[in-house]
Amino acid sequence: MAGHATLWNMATEMVFSGGHRVRVATTNAEGLTVTLNRPKRGEAIRSARGSTLPPGWMEVETDEGPIFVNPDQVAYVQDIPDQEPVTDLPG
Repeated sequence: MAGHATLWNMATEMVFSGGHRVRVATTNAEGLTVTLNRPKRGEAIRSARGSTLPPGWMEVETDEGPIFVNPDQVAYVQDIPDQEPVTDLPG
């Protein structure tokens, strides 16, 4: 269809309460939301290096590498286009 925008790939973005945005690797918004709620369920969280993190903290793999996150500081997560939408051109 002419003029129809098609999204090829989606990425996930985590937005902190201060407005800072981070693209998250290998997940979608739903999966990241489940992950960010693990500390609230009382699960002990281990870093990729094997150490136990302090209560309320977790490690999240981002496009820039792993970061340590306090989920209480995350305002929201969302799926976003991984690249600009490609618009079907007439003809």
